[in-house]
Amino acid sequence: PRGQHQNQDPQNADQNPSFAPMLDFSAALAAAAVSDLPDTIAKYTDVNAIMRYVAVDRTIAHDDGPFHFYCGGGSTCTNHNFFWYQESVAPRLWLIAWDLDSSFNLDNATTTLAFPWDDASGPCEVRVFPPATLPLLPPLCDKLILGWAGMQKQYVDAVGEFLAGPCRSEPVDGLLNEWQAQIRPVVEEAAIAHADAVTPAAWDAATAALRSAIAELRQRAVARVAEGPKQIVDPWIVLDAGIPGDLDGGN
Repeated sequence: PRGQHQNQDPQNADQNPSFAPMLDFSAALAAAAVSDLPDTIAKYTDVNAIMRYVAVDRTIAHDDGPFHFYCGGGSTCTNHNFFWYQESVAPRLWLIAWDLDSSFNLDNATTTLAFPWDDASGPCEVRVFPPATLPLLPPLCDKLILGWAGMQKQYVDAVGEFLAGPCRSEPVDGLLNEWQAQIRPVVEEAAIAHADAVTPAAWDAATAALRSAIAELRQRAVARVAEGPKQIVDPWIVLDAGIPGDLDGGN
């Protein structure tokens, strides 16, 4: 419930914040034409920050997050594992990641998204995309994410900056080596003390799989930058009328 989440944040306890900016943002998105979505999003969020968020989220395959719309037995499809925070001095909203433990997983039958988030080749229909076994709705069917996809140049630039910075192999491998050296002795100790503990061999295999997944995801990101901005079409129009509705891929 809205009030529950509000009151659980100690910073909100004595300030009685208004939900008006979030509700205004939602209404503005609903009313905006597809071509106006980038400007609407820029009014309420920091576009550069959002594109950096999207670049990191998609590069590390945070597939159990905002880009995964799970569809149950009914007609509702929902995403999760993120928060929106509102600035205290301006009606600006910031997207915050949450629950990233399924990231870097390329073959999870529940969470893995085995297609690009900005793939506009298909209509807005609930489908199953292997290796995932649960039905989902493509992320571009969400109007906010469709608007993000229209900012192709900013997205590609943000991926390139991530690859050239924190995602470079040198700092990533250095941290993995440091953490592996720190944790492995404890794994060995636990395996001696507890019969049900993870064995060192299994732990080594898991760390090797993580390194392999990171390398694969980095290569995918390199290929995405090389591909450059895409032309994005409105998947709802594809479904309803069989004709594309364009977003400016150069935005």
